[in-house]
Amino acid sequence: MADTKKSSASAETKQYRDDVTEEMFNKAADQLAAEGKKVTISNIRELIGGSPYTLMKFKNAYDRRVLMSKFSESMPKSFQDAAIAAITDLYGEFEKRTNTMRKELIDKYDAQNEELALMTEKAEKAAQAKVDAAEAELKALRSKSKQLQERCASLEKRNEELTAALNASKEQAQTAEASNRTLMATQQQILSQLQLLTAKSEGQQSVKAKEVNC
Repeated sequence: MADTKKSSASAETKQYRDDVTEEMFNKAADQLAAEGKKVTISNIRELIGGSPYTLMKFKNAYDRRVLMSKFSESMPKSFQDAAIAAITDLYGEFEKRTNTMRKELIDKYDAQNEELALMTEKAEKAAQAKVDAAEAELKALRSKSKQLQERCASLEKRNEELTAALNASKEQAQTAEASNRTLMATQQQILSQLQLLTAKSEGQQSVKAKEVNC
């Protein structure tokens, strides 16, 4: 049981190995052909493992070689030469058209790249203009803010001066009111004393008048 699991794990590791080369594939394919078996991806994987993508790439190349070999064996040399000449002409025409298309694509790419460069330059200039305008506006706002701060500081100082003057005026008013109350009290005392003196004087005059009459 353990040997079976070990063998299965080894086969699985072998199937998914990614170091299969084309030479290994060709040897395995030749071995299958010699044994009369079909050259399939499954049969190849049983022999050497490998990923399906890698094996499919090698199999396509192998099938082309087999096909060309059969073609060479079954066709007369004159036909082969004519076919090769036709293929060469087709390849030359294909290469010519490919070069033309490549040049057109390059020219188109260069034109688009130049247009993109101009658009980028224009966008950068527009962006820089906006940045400059924003910086100028910010500078103006900072200047205005500084002026407002200075104005605010001046008003605050003036307010402090007015508050101090008002407090001084209040103190002066309170002092004047206190002095006024003192003066009124003194005046009242003087009036009281004057009334007493007047009454006393009148009493003395009355006494003198009585003495004179007697």
